[in-house]
Amino acid sequence: MTIKTVLVDARNVDQLIPHIVNQVKANPFNGLDCETQDDARHDGLNQFMGVDPISRKKSPAKKLVFDMRRTVMTGFSVYPESSDTAYYLNLAHADVHNRIPWEAAKAVLDAKAADAFWIAHNAPYELSAFKSAFDFDLPEIICTLQMCVSAYGPDEYDPNNFRYAGRGAFGPLIPQMMQLCSQGGFDVEKGDFKDSRLAEIVYSIIGKQSKAAHSYNGYVNDLAYGYGLKKAVKSWFGYDMVTFQQVLGDKAHMGELTGDEVASYGADDAYWALRMFRRLLQFMVDTNRGVTQTFFNQENPMIHLFAQMRQVGMKVNFDNILSRRAEERENTAEVLRRTKANVKAMLPFPEEPHAGLAKRDSWYQKNAAKYRKQIEDWANLPDWPDAYKQCIQIRGAVSNAWASESGDPEPKGVNLSHYMPMRTIFYDLTGTKVIVNQNKTQSDAEARGKLIDRFKEDGHETAKNLLVSIGEIASIEQRMKLYLTPYSLLTDPETGRMYPTVTSMLASRRMACEDPNAMQLAKRGESTYVRGFSKAMTTNTWCCPRLVSYRARHHRRVERGPDLHRRLLPDPAQGSTRRLGDGGARGRLRGPHPGRLQALSKYTDVNEFLEQWGQTFTGHDRLFTNLKGEPLVPDKAYKYWRTEAGKNSNFNYWFSGWLATIGERMGWSQEKTKMATEMYRDRFSVAGAVAHRPN
Repeated sequence: MTIKTVLVDARNVDQLIPHIVNQVKANPFNGLDCETQDDARHDGLNQFMGVDPISRKKSPAKKLVFDMRRTVMTGFSVYPESSDTAYYLNLAHADVHNRIPWEAAKAVLDAKAADAFWIAHNAPYELSAFKSAFDFDLPEIICTLQMCVSAYGPDEYDPNNFRYAGRGAFGPLIPQMMQLCSQGGFDVEKGDFKDSRLAEIVYSIIGKQSKAAHSYNGYVNDLAYGYGLKKAVKSWFGYDMVTFQQVLGDKAHMGELTGDEVASYGADDAYWALRMFRRLLQFMVDTNRGVTQTFFNQENPMIHLFAQMRQVGMKVNFDNILSRRAEERENTAEVLRRTKANVKAMLPFPEEPHAGLAKRDSWYQKNAAKYRKQIEDWANLPDWPDAYKQCIQIRGAVSNAWASESGDPEPKGVNLSHYMPMRTIFYDLTGTKVIVNQNKTQSDAEARGKLIDRFKEDGHETAKNLLVSIGEIASIEQRMKLYLTPYSLLTDPETGRMYPTVTSMLASRRMACEDPNAMQLAKRGESTYVRGFSKAMTTNTWCCPRLVSYRARHHRRVERGPDLHRRLLPDPAQGSTRRLGDGGARGRLRGPHPGRLQALSKYTDVNEFLEQWGQTFTGHDRLFTNLKGEPLVPDKAYKYWRTEAGKNSNFNYWFSGWLATIGERMGWSQEKTKMATEMYRDRFSVAGAVAHRPN
């Protein structure tokens, strides 16, 4: 069905408003959508989005974030359900002479009956936009975005589409994969592929984090119903809606377009939001009647809280954020000086390419000389007492953001946090053997920790110090990328608050937060200081009723039983005695009974602890070093290993039925991982029986 669109502006407002008012009054459900622009946003957001100062257009690579305090509503659309027409009202478009006053437009909104509902996709935005622009409330509104989340998961799709979709973008990879399989497939004993080319193809398809079109995740994503209005409408109705970018064209924002240019786009959104409501309601009734009540009683009411969070914001100590950022920049410069000194001490690179990298890493095969030169060029640059000059010798989260803030172009030097230069340093420069997992070269924090242990045992002090300093750089870069840079740019300088977008779109339907992610706060390590940025709010306390309710029910059921995470993973070789690690592999934690392990929590000094317990903790040097190779004091070690070996084991088993991840991290063979899984299953057999009990 195609819907007619009528633009309401100064040319016809007197004739059309009474007609629209009557239609809105007569319908229990009316579609609603608004268009906005925030060209007056604060400068931090301009930097965050990479807005060009001349064109006022954001960088295509950056995320769109609206400044709700400075938002202008350019127009809104309504679709009365029984009508064959959707209406778009011009409030602030480029054709100034055609705009209509808010009082005339408000009559349409006021016309809705008390027991009727507005229907909008992503209703928290409509709630926030009307409140910010006109201090107007929309209490009776249904969010079809939240309805999508209640009705199905992010990776659900119509089974019929799956049957007829073929092999998708990974189809062309299959003949090559089958050919390589015939030449040598999987080595069961070693638990690895015999051919690195085969491994590369297989993992490009099944990679857990991959979203590429040729991956299985990308394949499912194409089939999924989707949560966004455009994707959902295409999935459910086979209709291709016009996109925001198609309408905007070369303009910077909606306010630069005329009402005629936007009317059809805006009206389409209001119409399809209502159509989605009807289709989703039927789907929920057909597939799970109980979720319908859950949506109306629990899920949809939350959208008002989400909108309120966006309007009220979260108060932060902006001066503290800027102070920490300055401190971390100075720290970066100092670590870079030390890192460079260690690199220079180890140069030159060996004449021959590194055999391990050349075997598995195609980028190294093609560009080894390029990355060697980048590292050599940086190492030969002079050091500077000025932190800025020192930092912009490389690329990274610290230097890139600092250069942007200073109005300078992005640095062109080596990126010490990118895996290609990192592996060139880790393996090519040091000449050490490659750490491999699933036939793939490893260079993450855990691989770095293993290499630090290796160099420590081999007495290679320079290489050890080099990797420690690169770990420090990675840690600072993470703090900058996750917290300091976004916090400093997203904080409104007039209010001292950040205004994150809060949703419930996760697969678990728990609350999520973005721009910034105020729920992603470190509980340990060097990043814990970010928790001190938040200031107390005297009103509008943030909460999650569903999470609180769940926790209350859960604690009543288990009567606050023993800490399962503290019941650390059993060593399969040691019967029922629970231990960390496999007790044998070099560089692994070996030893203690949990009662002794718990004694760690009472000490803050390693030597003091070892005087009392040293004889019972063989391999204690690994006990006081985390998987990244960073030192741990005793009380921190207890908490760390409780999480890494205890909590992660629990999550690993109950989400997958297997201890593969923890086994890999602890250095176990497949056989030992199997034994650990069986012991875990036996130990918590009652929980397993409940989990697998038929509904």
